[in-house]
Amino acid sequence: MLSSTSNSNQIDVILGAFVFALLLLVAYHFLIVLRLVPAGEGETAYSTNCSRIENYALAKTTPEKVALGSSELNRAIIQTFDPGMVNLCMIGQGAIDGLSIIALTKRYPKAVLIEADSTLGVRPTNIVEEALPFYKRVLIGLSPVFRTCYKPSGIVLKLCANLFPPAPQPPADPEVIKISKQHWLVDEPDRAGLNSNLTTLKSMVDEMQKQGTVVCFVDIPLDPIIYNGKVEAGSRQIIEEYFPRSQYIWLGPTIKKVWTTVDGLHLTGGDAVAFERDIEHQLYMILHK
Repeated sequence: MLSSTSNSNQIDVILGAFVFALLLLVAYHFLIVLRLVPAGEGETAYSTNCSRIENYALAKTTPEKVALGSSELNRAIIQTFDPGMVNLCMIGQGAIDGLSIIALTKRYPKAVLIEADSTLGVRPTNIVEEALPFYKRVLIGLSPVFRTCYKPSGIVLKLCANLFPPAPQPPADPEVIKISKQHWLVDEPDRAGLNSNLTTLKSMVDEMQKQGTVVCFVDIPLDPIIYNGKVEAGSRQIIEEYFPRSQYIWLGPTIKKVWTTVDGLHLTGGDAVAFERDIEHQLYMILHK
């Protein structure tokens, strides 16, 4: 008798917890639908990349402009770029991963910016398949609460970042860059990786251009030590063999200055804003000529 009562109480507790969780889920669903909950990104680089893939795949309209690259372009441009620019920069990866979702959805924007540096030699991943497996597409079809951008942890982190922005990072000492990034100065670029990826990229670019997309390659100003080192200088040379500056649109800094970075690769806040405005103006002139 006691055992039966105990089992009944346990079932009641489990059912109560299930109903409570279901009510929370329904409430959160309507908060999102009513746009009372802001979209976040991810709490890690990987989940941020997945969120960007999801957002592009599930958007109801085709964006006017898309940026594709790594964290370097992400920092150099997207932090302050105009709202019409969709960020498909894959942190820790390269432009190929972002381009794969455009190719899959066949939703071609008016213009794309492609980061043109050694990151084009990074081996592509299966992030599109990982970000949107079949079961997740089914769940997202039922409710937006299953989207990465609406994970509560990501939303809280984004709100905290907006409320308590990090202090500006000072420029890195050139001598420190020489020591910490020594391999960037003396190593040869990954020619095999670049050739493989650039062959794939060439077919993607050809298809986008057939669809009317304006393709722009972005030459990001790094610390001069890194920019002129063997890895980056050699990578640019290989990239230009596939996409000559005489035949393709290349965007780079028109401001004559020494660009400062926080680590040799990522621009300082002030220089990121200056470069963003420079590129934004160039792109505007191209699209409205």
